[in-house]
Amino acid sequence: HLREVECRAMHGGRPPNVGLSTRGLFNEIHIPKPRFDREFKQVLKDARDSGHLDLQWRSLTQLLPGVDTLTALTSLRMNNNLFADIPDEIAGIQTLVTLHVANNRLTRINENVCKLKKLRYLYCEDNRITELPPKITFMIRLRELRVCRNQLSRLPERIGKCLGLQVLELQLNRLTKLPASIVQCRSLKRLTLQKNYIRRLPLGFDRLT
Repeated sequence: HLREVECRAMHGGRPPNVGLSTRGLFNEIHIPKPRFDREFKQVLKDARDSGHLDLQWRSLTQLLPGVDTLTALTSLRMNNNLFADIPDEIAGIQTLVTLHVANNRLTRINENVCKLKKLRYLYCEDNRITELPPKITFMIRLRELRVCRNQLSRLPERIGKCLGLQVLELQLNRLTKLPASIVQCRSLKRLTLQKNYIRRLPLGFDRLT
């Protein structure tokens, strides 16, 4: 049952984006290309051995060559880069369980992400996402979806099909209502809604608690 619902008003503006100053510092560091190539080859090798790949804080706008060949990858961190879209190549990594794409320049979640049948944790905070793809309801193994601090104005009408969803973080968006089907998300334990524009909750919402 739903254990925590956060709907309270939050005073003041959004929390400061601490990533900006750090990113600025990172951009001042120049790594010669041959050295970068050697280091990235080592990163790929380590990822093949561990199943985890960390590409945070690299000012990337596209996926680096070779990442899509990591066919046993379970965790991919791409936070704090400059991606305008989630690369299509990621859909080929069918072993992914966790995907982090927070603090980029995303305006949407690429529908190809919905093809990741084993994905359980999707973290997209601090972007510019305006809506979720309807096919996200096909992700039956999804357990956590974090899209707080974006520009969401609505949720898919059939969001209730995400029966395994346990955490849904939606605070600091532009939502005015919740779909009626959300009451079908009986596995929800945490739902955050604060700093939106929701005036009325769907009929039966109290049954989630």
